[in-house]
Amino acid sequence: MDAHLPRRRVTRTVKVADVPAWIVLPEAAQVAQLRRTVTGRGKKSVEVV
Repeated sequence: MDAHLPRRRVTRTVKVADVPAWIVLPEAAQVAQLRRTVTGRGKKSVEVV
C-alpha cells in the first residue's frame, strides 16, 4: 500500500425517535434512521436507510 494515497474514513450513525403521528403502525414505538458516510479521495458519499 502506497503511503501517499489518502485513506478512506467510514462513519456510521443511528438516530432513534418516537414514532410520528403520520405513521400508522399501532405496534411501533420508535423509528430509526441509519446513516453511513464514506469520505476519501476528496469525495463524500452518504447512504441513508
